[in-house]
Amino acid sequence: MSFELYFELQSRRDTNMKCDWVRQNILFYVYNEIEDDARYEIEQHLGRCPECATELKATRKFSGGAFGNSGGRADAEPAGGLAHAVAGSARNDAAGRTLAAV
Repeated sequence: MSFELYFELQSRRDTNMKCDWVRQNILFYVYNEIEDDARYEIEQHLGRCPECATELKATRKFSGGAFGNSGGRADAEPAGGLAHAVAGSARNDAAGRTLAAV
């Protein structure tokens, strides 16, 4: 195996491992529940990896959808009637019934 091929394969392996780690920690990043050094590593990786940057965008959209325009803060109030729908579903589940759609 040539040095160039070895280096290319090693680089892909390292990138895939980094992508896996970033994707496992992306929600902690969004909720600001991650150490500063890990935040720095994620930000550096996001600047080089369009796939993980897309994952971040989707995660922010998802978390922002549940918490309105709060930026995904965990202490924010849920958007719209989400809290009411969840509470109602929990009451129905406790009574042995389930809702077909919320």
